[in-house]
Amino acid sequence: MSINHKLRSLSDRQLDMAAQYFKALGDMSRLMILRALNGSEKNVTEIASVTGLSQPNVSRHMGILAAAGIVEKTKVGVTARYRIVDTNVSVVCGL
Repeated sequence: MSINHKLRSLSDRQLDMAAQYFKALGDMSRLMILRALNGSEKNVTEIASVTGLSQPNVSRHMGILAAAGIVEKTKVGVTARYRIVDTNVSVVCGL
């Protein structure tokens, strides 16, 4: 099946999901966060330390990445830890 045929067969919902996915990846700060999460779970404080971003900024970006299905949050006591759950994100970023 050609890429043109695949695009034509996508529903409006699927196109919206693709747009949200690429929108989430369309910000350098979020890409820095994904790089920091590559291969390990981290909390917001750890991500902020690695990226140089402020904690509130990291939290905001984590919400966008989570809504796009790229990362997942796990509560450990009072701390939330994040990890990459979309294994395709490194492939997409590598293109």
